[in-house]
Amino acid sequence: MHRLLPILCCLMLVGCGEKSSSSDSQAERTTTSSTTTTVSSTTIAPRTTTTTATTTTPESTTTAISTRYTFPTTEISLEQGGKGGQEHAEDPQPLYFRYRFSADGIAMRLAGGTYQFLPYAFADADLERVAENYYLADFNFDEHLDLAVPTLFGVQNTQYSVYLWNPDTQKYLADAVTFLNPIVRTESQQILCPYHDSATKSGIDVYVQNETAFTKIIGYVADFETLTLTKTPSGALAETESFASIEALSDALSQLLA
Repeated sequence: MHRLLPILCCLMLVGCGEKSSSSDSQAERTTTSSTTTTVSSTTIAPRTTTTTATTTTPESTTTAISTRYTFPTTEISLEQGGKGGQEHAEDPQPLYFRYRFSADGIAMRLAGGTYQFLPYAFADADLERVAENYYLADFNFDEHLDLAVPTLFGVQNTQYSVYLWNPDTQKYLADAVTFLNPIVRTESQQILCPYHDSATKSGIDVYVQNETAFTKIIGYVADFETLTLTKTPSGALAETESFASIEALSDALSQLLA
């Protein structure tokens, strides 16, 4: 009998432990359940408030221009030269040069030497993008390639400095012409410059080249809030056309670049 007493005590202790553990687990579950309910109730209230605010606030209808309208991708010549060697040393042409960009300007290299240098203060951080995105194209339609260099990078727009080739001196003119996002249209002999002005306005400026300079002959502005497209020819009154939807206005703007 004395020998059984320790065993009975142990069993009683284990039983008590299990009850205690069971009670603890039940309390834990009760606490968890209670906590979950509290969290759930806390989450629902703000969610409802947010939805109401978004629906009733007028600003919620304003969308970033990148999602509202994007200009169609235009294939441009990314000819970057570098096709000349020693055999072209006596016949310098834009296509033969290797173009090198540094913080202080642009070097045209030919046959192992620098043929011409155009000074420009580039930001060090932009040099890689400049080297990747410059290109050669005939901007003044004289059948000679000109040099287009990105010189100012914005969130939506890129400004290009265009150096025109002078076939008489066989060098680039030092004074550049600047355009935003230029697209060369050889058939119509025009330079189209599509741009984003704000979150709700985009436009296209059209330039032609005369004897001394480039002249803007017409401008288009699309307003995606009022759903209108305003056409302003140079020296004439503006004409405004209304559209039924953002899609219709976007199509009209895209057609101008087709």
